[in-house]
Amino acid sequence: MKKLGIVLCSMACMMSVGTSNIHAASANYITLSKTNRVAWNFTGSSKAEKVKIKAKKSGKKIKSLKVYVNNKYAGSLTSHLVSRNAGKYTLMRLSNGKTYLYLASTSTKSRDLFYKWSKGKFRLVNYVTHDYDDGADVTSGVINVSGKSVTLNSFFYGYRTGTIQYERKYKLKGGKFVCGNNFKASSPTAKVANCKINFTVKPMSNDVAFTLKKGESAKVVRVLFKGKKVYVIFKKNGKLGYLRNVSSASLYFKA
Repeated sequence: MKKLGIVLCSMACMMSVGTSNIHAASANYITLSKTNRVAWNFTGSSKAEKVKIKAKKSGKKIKSLKVYVNNKYAGSLTSHLVSRNAGKYTLMRLSNGKTYLYLASTSTKSRDLFYKWSKGKFRLVNYVTHDYDDGADVTSGVINVSGKSVTLNSFFYGYRTGTIQYERKYKLKGGKFVCGNNFKASSPTAKVANCKINFTVKPMSNDVAFTLKKGESAKVVRVLFKGKKVYVIFKKNGKLGYLRNVSSASLYFKA
């Protein structure tokens, strides 16, 4: 668990570097800059609003997160739900015309939090917690907003597989942001085996779909979350195989 915490801290630091607050390809979202201050018109007024978030800490622990719009208090973000690595604040406008605020909290138990701009305040809509037996999940933030969908660039660190990059998609449904449990990998990355590995035809099965020998490779195509269990789906010669990320003394694949 200590090793996992070190890996996650390193990933969080790495993903916080170089994030732009301007998304030329989309007028639907904007990520707050390193100074947590942006100007974006989301209320329909003639001028863009100036938005900033102030974080108050006690040591490394966040005591409060307050949002200000045009220097006026516009609500508190739920500080007890976030870790010391809270960040990736993103304003989003969906096809329903409403503005939302996304907040990521990265730790061994990470969360995606969503707030809605309503009656001059940002109010919590819902949050999703990522807590797994097989590794941990972090995100580098929003990469696309379309219609009523929000896509995050996410990373799962598995005990057997190491880091898997994938796209986690949320949809606004019934007034809440919900997501499935099966997501495509960001790219069909090939991983080279460090040892002999058996891949099963489906989760919780003993039937082998295919086997990799040391030095052979297969492509990562999807990630499947089933409760606290996490399976990475590989493809080899047209066949799909599942590998669960149970605790392992060493990685099954070369870094």
